[in-house]
Amino acid sequence: MSAPEVVQEAVREVQRTEQLFDEFTDAINSVLQELPEAMQWVADQARELWSTLTAKVEEFFAKVDEALKYVGDSGALRRAEQTWLDSVVSRTKAAGEEIGTDQLRANYYWSGRGAEAYKDGIAGQRKALAGVGPLADTVRGSLESMAAAIDTYWATAFGVITALAVELAAAVVSAETVVGPIIAVIAAIITAVAGLIKMITAFDNSWHAQVSQLASVEEEIPGRWPHLVSVR
Repeated sequence: MSAPEVVQEAVREVQRTEQLFDEFTDAINSVLQELPEAMQWVADQARELWSTLTAKVEEFFAKVDEALKYVGDSGALRRAEQTWLDSVVSRTKAAGEEIGTDQLRANYYWSGRGAEAYKDGIAGQRKALAGVGPLADTVRGSLESMAAAIDTYWATAFGVITALAVELAAAVVSAETVVGPIIAVIAAIITAVAGLIKMITAFDNSWHAQVSQLASVEEEIPGRWPHLVSVR
């Protein structure tokens, strides 16, 4: 699936999870209403657990709301990466090859003031291009890393939410046993929230690392391109 498709699927899984929570609530309430007086201790235990479950459900959806703010567009980043590759990286490499010694029109036997000025100017150009090449590659790599971080983020989100939905569906089916399914759902929510927190933290760390990398590239860019000196 593409990144936008994964995001849409994750949102649909969130909606499915909400529906399953409602179904689970209805199933538990239905069972509790049918319990005989002698089994009221089960109902009391279920109510105690239910307050914990309610708090965990609120925590889960708060974390989901936070997660959904990180949509991003990995496709746009990869298009930017390709544009950067075509317009900067490839051209920088080609320019460096064009001013290589074996490509210059002047030969080794050219001498005099003009030859010396030309040689010094070309040397500056070579040095500048040699410095820009790695920087351009770094920018391209950062764009790819950012795109990959977005893809990983949404694939993980989809997996975490889907796993919770599966646990909820199983709990709905086994709701007649009351206490066990409630405990299972609480455990599943705790696992899901932990997964979302880990996912968001990993994404933040990766993203900030790439932003810092790009900032360092900006600092290394020369303030002025060297002139190619001409002698009259």
